[in-house]
Amino acid sequence: MFRFIMVLGLLSVSTIEPCYAQSSVEFIRTNSVAFDVSSPLPEVIYPILADYKVLWLGEIHGTNESPAAVLKFAELIVNHGKDVFVALEIPRQDQDLVRQAVAMEDRELLKNVPFFRGPYHDGRSSEAMSNLLMSLHRFGQKVTVYCIDPAPADNDAQDRDTKMGGLLNDAVKENPSRVGIALTGNIHSRKTLGTPFDPNYRPAAYEALNAPDSPLKRRDLLPVMVRYLGGEAWVCMPESESPAPVCGVHQFAEFHSNYSDAVTYNSYFLRDQANFDGHDATMFFKTLTASEPLVQ
Repeated sequence: MFRFIMVLGLLSVSTIEPCYAQSSVEFIRTNSVAFDVSSPLPEVIYPILADYKVLWLGEIHGTNESPAAVLKFAELIVNHGKDVFVALEIPRQDQDLVRQAVAMEDRELLKNVPFFRGPYHDGRSSEAMSNLLMSLHRFGQKVTVYCIDPAPADNDAQDRDTKMGGLLNDAVKENPSRVGIALTGNIHSRKTLGTPFDPNYRPAAYEALNAPDSPLKRRDLLPVMVRYLGGEAWVCMPESESPAPVCGVHQFAEFHSNYSDAVTYNSYFLRDQANFDGHDATMFFKTLTASEPLVQ
């Protein structure tokens, strides 16, 4: 069966697929590349990424690992002579302030960006996201930031995904020579039609690829699912004793799969043998750790 982690308020759903929707144990053992987000990514990963225009990471919000991985991808690509744009699930209206905070490496300014100031903290306005943005400063003009959440939060979910895909396409059009790295919830990052809760739902990545004026072909986009065995994240989830979603650190029971059991690595990257749950690749972490909001 599916395990759902429903993050309410803004549509953001994290799922782990059933056992048949995954690469084989043999394939994972042969093709996975171990890495550590505290160190540069292994050079062997770059040839896997080199021909893509956009890497789109699908995460569960509120962890340390996903923003750290985005930084390491940016570092790897810049070190190979290419400029980058980083697209984040932050409201579009905050883009100018976010860019200013990055340019000045000013965390206090970032704390005053409306999205980070709150009051709703669903895991995206985290310390880890702040660390990512402050770390991007060191790349100078080689890396620029786009905020691709169309917001406001009361938008229709499908309309929000359609517009998010459009904003990603706008970033690609404005930066034809840059490689894009997007980080959103793992429903938005699916490039195929449908989700576990709606077979006709059109995720943002699907909308980006299928827009009439899309600058992307299917071969240009690599959606990467952030998978895990267990751990915790700062998310907003319903709890049995509360009718409203509760925002905070939530523990996840271990969920074993081929991804968790094929190798003993604490974390690894894998170009999957097929498209599973709308994603063509996996970033696996044995244990996720929670990142609390930048502003409490």
